[in-house]
Amino acid sequence: MIRQTARRFAFSHEAFALVLLVIAVAVVSQLSPYFFDAQNFSQIATDSLEIGLIALAMTPLIVMREIDLSVGSTLGLTAVIFGELATHDVPLLAAIVLTVAAGGLAGLLNGVLVTRFGLSSIVVTLGTMALYRGLANAIVGDQTIVDLPGDFTASDTRFAIGTLVTVPHVLFLLFASAAALILHRSTVGRRIFFSGSSPEVAALSGVRVDRLKVGLFVAAGMLAAIAGLFMTSRLQSVRADTGTGLELLVLTVVLLGGADIRGGRGTIFGTLVALALVGAVRSGMALGDLPDQARVAVVGGLLLLSIGAGVGIETLRRAVAGRRTTRRIRAGAELQPTSTK
Repeated sequence: MIRQTARRFAFSHEAFALVLLVIAVAVVSQLSPYFFDAQNFSQIATDSLEIGLIALAMTPLIVMREIDLSVGSTLGLTAVIFGELATHDVPLLAAIVLTVAAGGLAGLLNGVLVTRFGLSSIVVTLGTMALYRGLANAIVGDQTIVDLPGDFTASDTRFAIGTLVTVPHVLFLLFASAAALILHRSTVGRRIFFSGSSPEVAALSGVRVDRLKVGLFVAAGMLAAIAGLFMTSRLQSVRADTGTGLELLVLTVVLLGGADIRGGRGTIFGTLVALALVGAVRSGMALGDLPDQARVAVVGGLLLLSIGAGVGIETLRRAVAGRRTTRRIRAGAELQPTSTK
């Protein structure tokens, strides 16, 4: 049993991501002597929080053959909404609740357009990506909101354990644990995988596929809003372009972690490994003082690698399975008694 589990893991996307993580750490550590520093690892975790939060919601969406390209714009719009509320005498807790609700409404619009009208989620979320970013610009224009409540800002400097683990780190671990339990240890998770593998069969079996999709879009919007709150607190300011380009990083993390764009496959563990990989690469290149264009190119290369790796690993897995089947057939033929005349 253990041997079979180990063999399956060796030919998995998660194992491939782990190997890439080891290689990346070995390479980027050569760019700067400060990479292997506990404070740097804490900073990597802080810088990866927003990407990771949204990736937790994007993983089950992709498992269900859907995608949300508007998450960066949702983050920006909800951050602007929070900034406006918090700077106009709205109580902090009420502003946070309304911001997360706004993210849920943004996700709800995506989900309804996809399920009710049968539209492609790529087309829908491309449209809402522009819509939400446009709304953010309409609200604040080119201004920067900076007069945020002191109780809210600089949460990344509030430590929960020692001087390395901050409160946002702990909150992210709680979100990741909840996402893993829901996707891999619950009835909802089983329905997500079932619907992603065979949506028609799942619908005929009584699974409310459309309702499940809408729920995942709403969750993606709410987590994007929470990520916007984290980013706003860390940066202590809000602009209309907050979160621009975050979609590329989130997709890279989710696909590199093993989620299949064709649906039916993906794990939270793989997403977290890929998150660590992307975080290490970005940190190493920043410490090595490499230009931003190089960092974008590397992330794009990792995205292409994740797509190619999916095809390669699947081909290798089928080849190995085919050889095993051939060996069993031959072994069975040798054990059969030969007939005598």
